[in-house]
Amino acid sequence: MPARSGYRRTKSSDPDRIVSEIARLNALQSRFRSMLKGYNFRYFLFGTFPAPDRPLIADNVLATNWPTDLLNAYKSRNLLTESPLIRRLERTVLPVPTMPLLLARAPHPSHRPQDGIFINEGFSFTFAVALSDSEQRRYVCLMSGRRRVERHEEMAMLMMALMGAVDSYSSRSRATDVLTPRERECLRWASEGKTSREIGQILALSNHTIDGYLRAAMEKLDAVTRTQAVATASKLGLI
Repeated sequence: MPARSGYRRTKSSDPDRIVSEIARLNALQSRFRSMLKGYNFRYFLFGTFPAPDRPLIADNVLATNWPTDLLNAYKSRNLLTESPLIRRLERTVLPVPTMPLLLARAPHPSHRPQDGIFINEGFSFTFAVALSDSEQRRYVCLMSGRRRVERHEEMAMLMMALMGAVDSYSSRSRATDVLTPRERECLRWASEGKTSREIGQILALSNHTIDGYLRAAMEKLDAVTRTQAVATASKLGLI
């Protein structure tokens, strides 16, 4: 069964913002794939924490490699709103190690998923945690596989890795929101070694104007030098 990733789609009509959102999601997926290998898990799911006005899985999942049939079961039956695991995560800041992955309780017997859809070798253990970013936006992170995470040291390391993923994704969001297209354009040329004078000639702008754009970008990216600003923008997928 093919895995699915990047489940959530951006609804923005701004092409530049769409490109930035795709870059954020691609970086997010790459980070989680690395964590799967590092911690010997098989599946991951990362998304915004479900809210009463946003209960559907399509409205919350940002990136995942869950099997298509499992995603479709959640989507078609709105199982996310009935998840006992989500309810547990609402009441604690601690990770919730659980086995098996019984994420949902069908509201009616007729809606009960087929036997085995939540229990197979890829979901015999799930490490779940709810995390917040610096803007107090809440996310849910699920890592699933056949192995258990029981040692406190390993749990702490996994928590730090997941916090890093949340912080990286949130940082991309903040930078994408504040950098203007012209600021990113100047950074792109600076990344190729162009001076302010050369960038000005390319863009038909004065040196002082280019310096102003680059200074603004440096301030927004909390960078001391142009080189640092270029490195940060590149890391965030903005150039």
